[in-house]
Amino acid sequence: MYHRRQRINNESERPGQVFHVPTLRGVVPTAVLSLIKDKPAHGGEIFQSLQDKFGLEVARPVIYMLLRRLERHGLMVSTWDIQESGPARRKYTITEDGLEHLNDGLESLKKASKAINILIGEKKA
Repeated sequence: MYHRRQRINNESERPGQVFHVPTLRGVVPTAVLSLIKDKPAHGGEIFQSLQDKFGLEVARPVIYMLLRRLERHGLMVSTWDIQESGPARRKYTITEDGLEHLNDGLESLKKASKAINILIGEKKA
């Protein structure tokens, strides 16, 4: 009997892919919030820091959609940074709700990390 596999986290499967490796859905939003926790940043800075600090390669349009969504949910606010030269850019700052969401996300990731380490055999149950 053929069973169609459900997609995890609405991720599309690649043609010919035998195994689907799920990603941790909350990693990128949590990483973004952690990046602006201590210092506000522009979208381009956030994009680069995700790669440099966390090794996360996320397309720029996805980052900007995520930034808008986080702002819409009240987890961050943006202000226009207008400089004498160059275009105006949005600078993102975390809110109190964002800090709470970040702490919750970090706790969830700690639990997931423990489970993953047990699963791959790095720690004994």
